[in-house]
Amino acid sequence: MGDFRFVIEADDVGSVMSVPVSIPDRPTDVHVALPEGLVLGADTMDDVAGIFGEPFRRDDFAGEDVWFSIHVYVYGPEGTHELSFTHSNEGGPVDAAELGSRRITGFSAQHAS
Repeated sequence: MGDFRFVIEADDVGSVMSVPVSIPDRPTDVHVALPEGLVLGADTMDDVAGIFGEPFRRDDFAGEDVWFSIHVYVYGPEGTHELSFTHSNEGGPVDAAELGSRRITGFSAQHAS
């Protein structure tokens, strides 16, 4: 995979459902501006918690030797959107005590369901 992946998902023309973006968990010069002044490629999961507080939902899972920790926050007027911040890494899970110091490697914004 290259250093940057950006996808716009839509169920119909003119109807964006989700906007995910991701980078690898390794040194890269790629940085992407996120909501509330966060930066993909520079800020950590603790930085996210410092702005948004406790996540609405947490998901942890593995797929093909890549481990994912996802924190989901309700955002926008009347909670109309969900923002997902992810840390992913190859080889094994990240200890919960270390997760906060890990860089954000993925982000997604979508309409709350």
